[in-house]
Amino acid sequence: MKNWKTSALLLTSTLVLTACGTQTQEAGEDTAETANTAQVDTSQKDSAAQVDTASQPVEETYEDMLAQGREEYEAGLLDAAGGTLTLLLENDLSQYSAIETEALELQEEIKAAQAEKAREEMDTLPEETEYATERQSVLAAEEFNKATGEDIQSVSDEEIGAWLDEKEQAEAEKIQASATEDTSEAESVLSEEELLQQEQQAVLESVIRQLGLEPEGRQFFLVKTDEQTYQVEIRQPHAVEDVEISNMLGIFEYNMETGTLKKMNPVTGEFENYTK
Repeated sequence: MKNWKTSALLLTSTLVLTACGTQTQEAGEDTAETANTAQVDTSQKDSAAQVDTASQPVEETYEDMLAQGREEYEAGLLDAAGGTLTLLLENDLSQYSAIETEALELQEEIKAAQAEKAREEMDTLPEETEYATERQSVLAAEEFNKATGEDIQSVSDEEIGAWLDEKEQAEAEKIQASATEDTSEAESVLSEEELLQQEQQAVLESVIRQLGLEPEGRQFFLVKTDEQTYQVEIRQPHAVEDVEISNMLGIFEYNMETGTLKKMNPVTGEFENYTK
């Protein structure tokens, strides 16, 4: 991916894992679970869609995830359907062979459809682009269109790069202004970029902790919608028949003040309270 110039929108798992590695030294210590200090347990293998088995039988949970994936697929939401099936198949389904078989078959259908769609879209993209992942992001497309009135799929890399630079600078300046008011003189020596990184890292750590998600190999798109709210789009890139695909594991809305998390229903477009 691009270097840190895309920080206002996109973070790869590298940054997340760096923070996780630092926190590993603190294992065994009790830590307050606040929005800005939450630790990320990268050893946890449960998927973001895994629910508490005390409140719902495991088999019913898996059946619901399979039904959700099929609903998304039938609605033409291929990336969302692929993400749902990815999360489902990360679970141990050895005792649920019928669900596993159906999920694998549906996943292959989705992959074939994604590959075909990606080939069609390649005709509209520049032959070489440094922003392939940004062009696939739902949040990036919405933000770019809102700011420029253009379709992110059809513009040049130069236009995307300029937009990202402007976006990062604007967000960093807002955070710097807030920090100047709220922090001591010693703390205010941090640059705008460092403050932005700290805020985004704190948001990601809290979101990943609440999801119980393994961050490695995932991409995280962040958009700050107001002073207290971030939208976080989580994707998992992979190749299908030599075509780069990016499954959407979910779009979440995180409130920094309350630490609450909502997940977008990709079919309705509405954010719903997230419960694990």
